[in-house]
Amino acid sequence: MNIVGKTCRTLVLTALVAVAGLAVSCGKDEDFKIKESPGVEAFLPGNRLPNQQTRRVLLLYECGYNSLSDYLKGDIEELKSGMLPGKSRSSDVVLVFSKLKESDGICSLVRLSADADANVVADTLLTYGKSTVATSVTTLTQVLNYVKQHFPAAGYGMIFASHASGWLPSGYYAKNTRSGEMSFVPYFDYTSLDPSMPITRSIGQDYFSSTERYELSVNELASAIPFRLDYLLFDCCLTAGIEVAYGLKDKADYLGLSPAEVLGDGMFDYTKLTGYLFRNEGADLVSLFHDSFTRYDARTGYYRSSTVSLIKTSGLEALADVCMPLFENYRSSIAALDAADLQNFGGNKRWFFDLRDVLEKAGATPAELQSLDEAIGRCLAYKNNTPEYYSVYGGMFKINTCCGLTTYIPSSGTQVLNDAYLELDWNQATEFIK
Repeated sequence: MNIVGKTCRTLVLTALVAVAGLAVSCGKDEDFKIKESPGVEAFLPGNRLPNQQTRRVLLLYECGYNSLSDYLKGDIEELKSGMLPGKSRSSDVVLVFSKLKESDGICSLVRLSADADANVVADTLLTYGKSTVATSVTTLTQVLNYVKQHFPAAGYGMIFASHASGWLPSGYYAKNTRSGEMSFVPYFDYTSLDPSMPITRSIGQDYFSSTERYELSVNELASAIPFRLDYLLFDCCLTAGIEVAYGLKDKADYLGLSPAEVLGDGMFDYTKLTGYLFRNEGADLVSLFHDSFTRYDARTGYYRSSTVSLIKTSGLEALADVCMPLFENYRSSIAALDAADLQNFGGNKRWFFDLRDVLEKAGATPAELQSLDEAIGRCLAYKNNTPEYYSVYGGMFKINTCCGLTTYIPSSGTQVLNDAYLELDWNQATEFIK
């Protein structure tokens, strides 16, 4: 069985930046041909409806024009086989934006619901031309604005599903500068400018061809979300870096993340998803992530691999306040750390280390570690991990410690990465790299 090729949601292909525009047709977007289907919502805002909203909206945003296409299509089928709400004005709303290879790159926004006989109804709300880049600031913003406008609700949540590689930036290989609108980096630039780095980058992936792949950086993803969500859950690899969490702290109350890689089957049992997220008392995120952990913990071999972190973003500012003096006091010790001695969650690729383990081994005192533990604890709604995790970069790796959040260390990377790190909100708040 080809575990490497079939079971992991980490990037194993060249990935690049996309900031494609939907509002203006130009260049690659000339054939977007966005079509809106009228009448999909029985009542629109302004039709003398009560102002008080009670329904919740879930958006599953899938960037699957890549090697995960079959898995993401399977997630949609699982979602359809679970409990779906009806289409009354007060019913909760399930929306799916997907771009899959099976659809030849044409992507759509679909509402899933159940009729009176419990049959699945799939209403296509928007369709997008095949040149649409799903992993772009403008595409994601346009979709979320459409959702907010056409489905006023008491709360909104999003699950983002694709490949990912944490905070690692997109596009900086092009002469170490940020890519411009609709730019991408040819494959040969990857190896010629920084051969020590792998061909894995950022959050999300659109794979147009062997030399044209697009993705989002953390800063770009944050800028693409136009309103605060109740939760933002990632069915992606390596997202539980403190860099990712802090960069998205103003975009959602809760973040669902994974310190290590996520197997191709996905973080969630999608047949159960609405049962957890549409409960009368509110979304039960803790139970959802506990279920995610236990379904993998019950498996064996390569498939017993799970790391889950449910982060309360309200605690992240205080964590930065605790970390900033620790980074300053132990700057030289951190720089001298041997990556081989640290708990790593990136397989053989060493940019995702356990945050607490780094500071403990850098020499933090028991009192300092207690303050750190308390600050991390205020950020965690839930975390868990199997004894080992699987990585496409080397197989199974033992987990000796896991605080729920990872961090980069400058000594394990390159100058290119260290320079890119300076752009992150986390670094600006803590001055980890000066």
